[in-house]
Amino acid sequence: MDVETDGEPWHAQPERAAQDKLRDRDLESLGWRVIRTNGYQVQEQMEEYCVRKMVDSIDSLGGLKKAEPDS
Repeated sequence: MDVETDGEPWHAQPERAAQDKLRDRDLESLGWRVIRTNGYQVQEQMEEYCVRKMVDSIDSLGGLKKAEPDS
């Protein structure tokens, strides 16, 4: 999983948003799950948005596997 945080100034320029879309497609073609958030979501909605999005993504991929205790 790739979690990226983009600031508003970054995406104020259309070519930068296009670069991110291309990067997302490249990563996804290699099997990565890409999650993008913005600065507001990180600062004001960490638990209810950012963490929830990561947990939902992990769950959709089969969830976390618990490590087996050492014998």
